[in-house]
Amino acid sequence: MPLNGECATAATSTAFEQITNVTFNTINNNSTTEAGGYKDYTGTISTTVTKGTTYNLSLTYAGGGAWDHLYVWIDYNEDNTFQAGEIVVNSSAVGVGPTTVPITIPAGATTGNAVMRVTYYDAGGGGGTHFPTAAGCGTYDYGETEDYYLNIQPCAAAPTVQATAITFSTVNTTQLTLNCTNGNGTNRIIVASTAAIAATPTNGTTYVASATYGAGNTIGASQYVVYNGAGSGVTVTGLTAGTTYYFQVFEYNCTNYFTSTAAGNPANTTTMFAPCTATSTSDGFEYISNVALTGYLGANIANPTGTSHYTDYTLTKSATLLTGNAYTLNVTNGSGYATDGCDVWIDWNHDGVFSAGIETITYLAPSGPGTGGSAGPYAITINVPAGATLGDCRMRIAISDKHTSTGYTQISAAGCSPGFAYGEVEDYNIHVAPGCNGPTAQATAIAFSAVGCNQMTLGWTDGAGTGTNRIVLASTAAIVATPTNGTVYAAGAGVYAAGTAIGASYVVYDGTGTSGTVTGLTAGLTYYFQVFEYNCPGTGNVYYTPAAAGNPASQTAGAAPTTQATAINFTAVGCTNMTINWTNGNGADRILVASTAAIAATPTNGSNYAANANYSTLGSTIGASQYVIYNGTGSSVTMTGLTAGVTYYFQVFEYNCPAAGGYSYMTAGAAGNPASQATGTTVTAPYAGPDQYICGTATTLAATNPAIGTGAWTILNPTGSPASITTPASNTSTVTAIPATSYVTLRWTVSGGGCASASDDIVIYTQ
Repeated sequence: MPLNGECATAATSTAFEQITNVTFNTINNNSTTEAGGYKDYTGTISTTVTKGTTYNLSLTYAGGGAWDHLYVWIDYNEDNTFQAGEIVVNSSAVGVGPTTVPITIPAGATTGNAVMRVTYYDAGGGGGTHFPTAAGCGTYDYGETEDYYLNIQPCAAAPTVQATAITFSTVNTTQLTLNCTNGNGTNRIIVASTAAIAATPTNGTTYVASATYGAGNTIGASQYVVYNGAGSGVTVTGLTAGTTYYFQVFEYNCTNYFTSTAAGNPANTTTMFAPCTATSTSDGFEYISNVALTGYLGANIANPTGTSHYTDYTLTKSATLLTGNAYTLNVTNGSGYATDGCDVWIDWNHDGVFSAGIETITYLAPSGPGTGGSAGPYAITINVPAGATLGDCRMRIAISDKHTSTGYTQISAAGCSPGFAYGEVEDYNIHVAPGCNGPTAQATAIAFSAVGCNQMTLGWTDGAGTGTNRIVLASTAAIVATPTNGTVYAAGAGVYAAGTAIGASYVVYDGTGTSGTVTGLTAGLTYYFQVFEYNCPGTGNVYYTPAAAGNPASQTAGAAPTTQATAINFTAVGCTNMTINWTNGNGADRILVASTAAIAATPTNGSNYAANANYSTLGSTIGASQYVIYNGTGSSVTMTGLTAGVTYYFQVFEYNCPAAGGYSYMTAGAAGNPASQATGTTVTAPYAGPDQYICGTATTLAATNPAIGTGAWTILNPTGSPASITTPASNTSTVTAIPATSYVTLRWTVSGGGCASASDDIVIYTQ
C-alpha cells in the first residue's frame, strides 16, 4: 500500500489520545506523539507471522479517557485497501488501556507483506469528526495512527508427532479434567464423544471449541470439539453421570491436522454415577468439622468445614490412593456424643452403588443403647483393594447419632437416606492409581567417558530389567542419602546442583536410559555417583536402594594427565644460571619446581602457582623451600639467581584444566624426572691453543670451547697491529692481515655464567 497515499489518515489533534507502545509477535515498539497523528513504521519495523496462527496484540496509551476506542486493520489480500473483513479489532471499550486482543491470521491470507494499521481515537460525543472511516482512511479529531508491516507466511505442514498420554482427573458426575502430553504441533484440538472417535478433522477447517460437551463444532456425528488451542488440557462440563466418554487429541499447524493415533491417545473414562441421596434432618449436634486424608504425591484432602446436612466436594477435594496400600482417614466430630459413630463408603468398582463388604467401613457403631459409640475424633483405616477399578470414584463420609433406643432414623447400610435424624454427610473424590512393586536388582558397573574439565559422561548396566527407570545422584563426597519411595525428583537437565537435593547429593539424571552427561562440574574435584533403579514413575516411584558391583563409583573432573614429562637435561650451566630442558608429557600445561634439596612435596589440585625464573626472588612454593620457577606450555626455561657451586634439584609436574580453574596435577615421577644439576664455581679454564709459526699472513685458531662461560678473542700486541680476528666469539676463528716477518699476540678470555673470568694467550709468528 502506498502508505498515507491512497489511504491517507491523520488526526487534527494529538494533545490527548496517544499510542505509547505496540507489541505484536516480535514487534515491541515504544513511540512518542507524532505530528499530524500518523507514523509510518513499515520501512523500519515488521514481524513474520504464519497463517492459521494466533498472536496477541498489546497496546498502551497516554492521555486517554473512558470513551476512547481502538481500530485495527490488516490488509490480508494486499490490495492496498482496508475492506470490511480486514477490520480485526473494533473495540469500543479500551478506555485508557492497556489493551490485549488475540488476532488469528486467516489461512486464506495472501502470502507476503501486509500493512497493519492501528488507530486509537476519541469516540466521545459532540461536534467534529470523531471516527475514522471503516476503510481506515480520512481525518478525525483526536487520536493517533501507526502502520506496521506483517510478513505473512504460508501455513506450516502438518505436525509429525502426535499428542500422547491422555490422563483424567477430578472425574465427577457432570464434568472431568483431561490432560495430555503435547506433540510438535503449534496447536491441537480435543474431540469428545460417547462412542469411540471415528472421524478425523479436515484440513483447512477451523473448529470452534466449547468446553461444554455438545456445544462445540463437530468433526463427525456427535464428535464434539471441546478444546482448541496451544495448551495441554481442558475441563469438560455438561456430561452425563455414569456415561463413558471417549477423547482424542489431534495436533495441527495452521489448519493442517495430524490425524494418527499415539500411545494413550485416544482414551476413555466413565463419569461417576449419580449418588443416592443422603442427608440429615438436623446438623445442630453431630456434624463433620474436619476431614484429613494424606494420599500419594501430595494429592491430599484437608477440609475443615462447618455444619451442613450434605455437601458434595467431589469437584474440589480429592486424594490419590494406590491399590494394595493402606491409608488413615481422620474425621473430626464438631459436637459429638458418646452414642455417635462414623461410617465411610468408597465405590471401589465405580458402579454407583455402595456395596456391603469392602466398600463399607463402619467405625465404632454402638453395641447397645447409649453405649459403645464415640464422640470422635475418628482414625479410620482405608485398605485399597488390589482389584479396585482405576480412576476416580466417590467416597462418602457420614457422622450420625447411633442411639438406637430413641427410634432415630438411621442412615442406611448402603449409605443412603433422604433424611436420617442427626448428623452430616460429605462426599469426596478418590483417585485410584496402580500400586507398585519395586525393582529387585540394582544397576551395576558405572563407567566414565569424555571426562572434561567441567563435565563428564557416565554409563551403567541396568538392573537386569527389573527397574523401568533410574535416577543418578552426584556429590563431592561419598553418597549417604537414598531416595524416598513415592517422591519424584527433578534432575536439573543434568547440571550439577541444579536438580533436587537428597541429603548432600543432587539428582543429575532421571530416565530409562543407561548413560547421561553431567555438566557444571568443577575441574579437579572428585565426584561420587550412585544409580538407583525404580518402578512406577509418576504413580509410585518405588526405589531400590542397595549398592551393587561398580555402583557407586567416583571420578575426578578434569582428570590429571596420564603421561609425565621426562628427560630433564641442562645446558648453559653457569655459576649463577642454567637452562633446564625436558620432554613434555600429555598435560595441557606443566610447572617446574626447584630446590636445594630433593623435591619432596607435590602440587595441590585446584591450585595455580605463580612462577619466577629468578631463584633469588622466589616464586610460589609447593612445599618448604620448593619453588615454582616455570608454569606454562613450553619445554625449557632459563633460571637465574643461583649460587655458585650449589646442587639444585628439579621436578616437572604435568597438569590439565588451567582455563577451567581445575589445575589437576600428575604427581608421579618419570624417566629423568626428577633430576639435579650443580652450578659451576669458576668458568672453564681457558686454553688458547699452542703458539703458531706460519708462512703467510692468516691462520685458524684452536682454543678450547668452554663448558661454563663463553669465550672471546682480543689482540693484545703489538699496539696498532693491522691483524684482524674474523669471528671473535668463535674458538676456531680465522686471523688475517698479520704482517710478514712479524708477530701478533692474541688472548682467549672465558667469562659469564656469574663466574669470574679467566684468559690464556697465544703468539703467532710469521716467516
